This record gives sequence, C-alpha cells and structure tokens, in this order.
Amino acid sequence: MPEDKNKEENFNLSAQDKLSVNSLYKWSKFVSICTIVLGSITSVSIFFLAIPTAIIGIITIVMGVKLNIASNHLRYAIQVNSKESIFIAADHLRQYFTFNGIIIIISMIFFIIIAVIISLFAGAIIEIFNQSGFDYTISI
Repeated sequence: MPEDKNKEENFNLSAQDKLSVNSLYKWSKFVSICTIVLGSITSVSIFFLAIPTAIIGIITIVMGVKLNIASNHLRYAIQVNSKESIFIAADHLRQYFTFNGIIIIISMIFFIIIAVIISLFAGAIIEIFNQSGFDYTISI
C-alpha cells in the first residue's frame, strides 16, 4: 500500500508541549544569531591573527546556520503541528551538537597538549633564572 507523501499523520501538540517548543525556538534563534555574529567576527580576525581563526569562524557560522534552520522548523511545527518539521529540527539540532562536541574534544586535546608543553618547559625556565647568579635578597 503506497503512502501519500502529502498526508501527515495526526500530530497534535498539547499546550505544555507548545510552550516548551516555543521556548526552545526562542532560545535556539537567539543562540544561532549570536553564533553567526561571533563566527563572522572570528572569520574577519584573519587579518590580525592567522588562517586557523578563519577556519574556526567558518565552522562557527555553519553551526549557527544549522541552529537557525532548526529554530525555524520548530516555529513552523508549532504553527501547523508538523511532525516532519519536528524531525527536521531534531536532525539539525543533532548536527549542531555533533559539531559542538567535536570542537570541544579538539579544544580539550589542544589544551592538554599546551599544558604538557608548559609543564615540560616550566622547569627549564625556572632553572635558567636560578642559574643567572642574580641575588634576589633585599638588603636595607
């Protein structure tokens, strides 16, 4: 029995569900706009820093766009009780959180590497200052 693609199953949101989805829509819209703006600022900082900041900025913009698309689908789902829009929004939220998780993992690895490098060279730097022969005592 072929399915009619234009026909959706009966999908009704309760008043509490609509409030929750509406709150999610508002916050995801706000966060998406802030993410896109910050990603744009980060991308423009290529002139001051380096190419990696542009790459980070572009990834941030893509994350903001994914979140913006999800928020638009959430708003549409509230307006017309669209089950398909809820699933599309959930998929875009999944992609947003996947990007965000990958960036967090990469950042944690980067900071661990930096901490190890600093701890390895901290002793050498302190030793250089100790061997300088400078008298650190204060005499009055």
